[in-house]
Amino acid sequence: MKELSRRDFIQTTGAGFLTIMPSLPVDQAQVEKPTNNGEDLCFKPATVLAAAIRQKKVSPVEVIDAVYARLHKINPKINAFATLTEEQARLTAKQAEAAVMRGDRLGALHGVPVSVKDVFLTRGVRTMFGSRIRENFVPEEDAPAVAKLLAAGAILIGKTTTPEFAFKPVTDSPLTGITRNPWDITKTSGGSSGGAGAAVAAGLGPIAIGSDAGGSIRLPASFNGIFGLKSSLAVLRIPFSLFPFWCMLDR
Repeated sequence: MKELSRRDFIQTTGAGFLTIMPSLPVDQAQVEKPTNNGEDLCFKPATVLAAAIRQKKVSPVEVIDAVYARLHKINPKINAFATLTEEQARLTAKQAEAAVMRGDRLGALHGVPVSVKDVFLTRGVRTMFGSRIRENFVPEEDAPAVAKLLAAGAILIGKTTTPEFAFKPVTDSPLTGITRNPWDITKTSGGSSGGAGAAVAAGLGPIAIGSDAGGSIRLPASFNGIFGLKSSLAVLRIPFSLFPFWCMLDR
């Protein structure tokens, strides 16, 4: 299977994203450095993980185990996640491992852990928009971006934090609190996809899906020292917009 290009990824998932820059010296982060081979998996780019899984060099179960082990240690300090989907993710990882062993045809992101900003609908997983008035909202369908990610074999590990209704360039909300920058937890991770940016920079999954109207992917990418891509106009539309004028901007 060919390596997934940035253009192919956008066409596949229909969303902007944040991801690891392979050349970034991750050992400069203030939060704990990787301490074992399992944690080293947490800083592998998605393309490297996908290739290793296809070649049976690493199991999706190993990858998910490593990510959650690090997540439970780091996330309390940076607050990058609003909701975890650990039980389902572990089950999906076992199914992904079985598919590899059977020799099934694998998607481009088979077994790769991803997180989704908590403004995208996720079937059966609460979508709160950082707001108390949506605290108990559980969608019955996936946003197109999420559906396409899952169809490509990605494993959802959780929903990342956002300011209330994604409407600030920093990430804090009355529901989920303040999200901090993993390079210096006294500073902001930016917004409104600040949870996504902090998660990727801290090694809590190699790809995070975000949205961007006025810098909501680009700011966190800059603040956290990672790569962020806002998709081109008309490549994607968020299934619905929180505010009418976002229909022309958010993607």
